[in-house]
Amino acid sequence: SDKRNVRATRKLGECLRARNESPVDLEQAAELFAIAAERGDIEALWRLGLCYESGDGVSKDPKRALTLYMDAAKAGNVTGHNCVGQCFQRGIGTSKDTTQAKQYFQVAADTNSPFAQFSLGSLY
Repeated sequence: SDKRNVRATRKLGECLRARNESPVDLEQAAELFAIAAERGDIEALWRLGLCYESGDGVSKDPKRALTLYMDAAKAGNVTGHNCVGQCFQRGIGTSKDTTQAKQYFQVAADTNSPFAQFSLGSLY
């Protein structure tokens, strides 16, 4: 991808991380997500967060994952809100906090996110 084209950079990262694609290159995928995120691609933030949460292509760092998810959420990304909610629900990169989880899931649920609606319901 031409690294000046942010969306293409992120999309190539998605292809390289996909388990059903060949060849898989997790390190390059994480690098491309980082480049796209630095250049303002909000979706790349939470995708890079997934890499840090799972240790795909980078050293596993749940706190860094949470920070990236929060950055995506602050930018209004629904998946970012869902990811932050999961972190608080499960204690990933932070201590468990159902009150915080509910707040993040509620924002995403208000956009009709089925995942957030299910996750929010499971907390009651």
